[in-house]
Amino acid sequence: MTPERAHLYGTTAVAAAVATLGAGVGAAAGGPGIALAVAAITGGGALIGGFLARGRALAAAETAQGAAARSAYIEGRSDSLLATISQYEAAVFPASPDGVTPEERAVRRAHAYKVASDEALPHPIREAAAAALEALDDGDVHRSQHTITTLFYAVRKQTAGR
Repeated sequence: MTPERAHLYGTTAVAAAVATLGAGVGAAAGGPGIALAVAAITGGGALIGGFLARGRALAAAETAQGAAARSAYIEGRSDSLLATISQYEAAVFPASPDGVTPEERAVRRAHAYKVASDEALPHPIREAAAAALEALDDGDVHRSQHTITTLFYAVRKQTAGR
């Protein structure tokens, strides 16, 4: 459902509810003629008010959609960064001695650095990624595991805060 359609449905529902309430009050106050007049005035007023507020409502919806899209983009890039650094870790510390060629390791390293340098990523995530990449470049198993865990928690904190 588009924001325009949602606003139209909401405005129509509010106008119908206000007109019904106005008709009830009008009927209690003076009979069917008064009920019809009060229903038309209150319902029409609600419709006019809804359409006058349409621009602000749609702007707010657009802003919310943009924020959601940016947040989803950052979450996806953060997950991609974790996967890329994990692939680089597997190249630095292969399961078997001949499991990864030096060329493949260089490609994974270059790709990890490229993904980690994305300006859209929040600073804490880029900082944790830089520490993980430095530890992997040094070949320090324990520090690499610690920094990758820190990166994981930085990504988790970023995505859990939404």
